[in-house]
Amino acid sequence: MQRVLWYKYVWQRQTLAQLAETYRRGKRWIQKQLDAAPISDHSLIPQPIIAVSDVTFFGRGYGVLVIHCPQLKRNIYWKEVTAETPAEYLQARRNVEQQGFIIQVAVVDGKRGVTKVFSDIPVQMCQFHQITIMRRYLTSRPKLEAGKELRAITLALTTLTEQSCTALLDEWHKRWELFLKERTYILGTRHWSIHTSSHTFRLPKHPHQPSLSVHLQKTPAT
Repeated sequence: MQRVLWYKYVWQRQTLAQLAETYRRGKRWIQKQLDAAPISDHSLIPQPIIAVSDVTFFGRGYGVLVIHCPQLKRNIYWKEVTAETPAEYLQARRNVEQQGFIIQVAVVDGKRGVTKVFSDIPVQMCQFHQITIMRRYLTSRPKLEAGKELRAITLALTTLTEQSCTALLDEWHKRWELFLKERTYILGTRHWSIHTSSHTFRLPKHPHQPSLSVHLQKTPAT
């Protein structure tokens, strides 16, 4: 009975009141059974891991920082935070390493300063965040042919290796080199329009290797 109650309480998200009504018992009795329920020991063995870290906010000033290990399919660290700062990530890393885990690769969302927390190991920017940022620059339906081609590369990002992605971007840069250097005078103003908006693809690479930049949108230049 204790295992059944625990399963319904934890995994089926039944409240004490609902369980009490179902089993025609008082809430105190249900709580006592839950407290006495045997819980399996799921202690993790320290080992080399890939650390996927991010903060999810549930309102202004309240979020949860989580470090997830894909190969273990477990969250190995979590903490309530009021802001997403490098200091919070540094504390998270120290906690994980104090548990005995060895972070071989860190996956981050690109928040300013966070990559420096993992500067001594390979860092990859979360591909979902990369695609989201590129969509912000390109939109979901880019009108320019250069934008359409770059969007196609972006959407294929999760299936590309570093070498193949680098080759595609190099080819794209060469094909649109003249386009990227275009400057157009805006009639009636003292400004020029130039393809200057940029975003950096952060490929799975060593942090000391150069990044690849791409330029697309036209913005006024002063």
